[in-house]
Amino acid sequence: MKKSIIILVLLVMTVILFACASKPMVPSETDEPKVSDNESVDIADTEEPKASDTEEADTAETEPSVDVIESEGLPIPKDGTEFYFSSGAGAWYSSLILNKDGSFTGSYHDSEMGAVGEGYPHGSVYTSEFSGRFTNIEKINSYSYRMTLEYVETEKPAGEEWIEEERRYVASEPFGIAGGEEFIFYLPETPAKEAEGQFLTWWPLRYRQIDEYGNFTGEPDTALDCYGIHNVNGGFGFFVYP
Repeated sequence: MKKSIIILVLLVMTVILFACASKPMVPSETDEPKVSDNESVDIADTEEPKASDTEEADTAETEPSVDVIESEGLPIPKDGTEFYFSSGAGAWYSSLILNKDGSFTGSYHDSEMGAVGEGYPHGSVYTSEFSGRFTNIEKINSYSYRMTLEYVETEKPAGEEWIEEERRYVASEPFGIAGGEEFIFYLPETPAKEAEGQFLTWWPLRYRQIDEYGNFTGEPDTALDCYGIHNVNGGFGFFVYP
């Protein structure tokens, strides 16, 4: 009996061992493939690009190159052109030397010989020495340019007084320029009928071209015979006198 039991146990163990040996091995889901010693892994191929590198590349591709174009300025001689603002009546006038780049220097002068007092029996002189610049020079058409007064400054503050050679001098504002902001520069041969506002009332040939109300009465093809500067805000006009 004992012998039979031992034989039965041995048979069961033999069957179990045979079943385990024939069962296939299933790899674990967490197992990672191994790399043999003689294989190399290229880290550069798998490394993700840095954010800074991609930003610089995008900037280089999308940012256009900017070409700075310098303005040639106003179409006048390089050494400047002198303009005058005057009614032709009385002793007052303003003069202005304008340069291609819009910079200018000028003076204003008016005399009143009857304005006398103690220490100045020869009258009074109202004067201004000034300088400034026009900017934002923009071509409107073939005969005119728009420009903005950037600044104007005087050598002496308005109202300052002093006496020289028995005359009283009073520092004044630059008449014709002060208070202006928008200006128009006109070329010779500008059609007179195209000029704006009261500009033509200061033209040296105005007596032949406009009526007493400032209306243009000349021939349709009448044109300016010189350069002109129109103070749009003040309605004043500077011209190059012949």
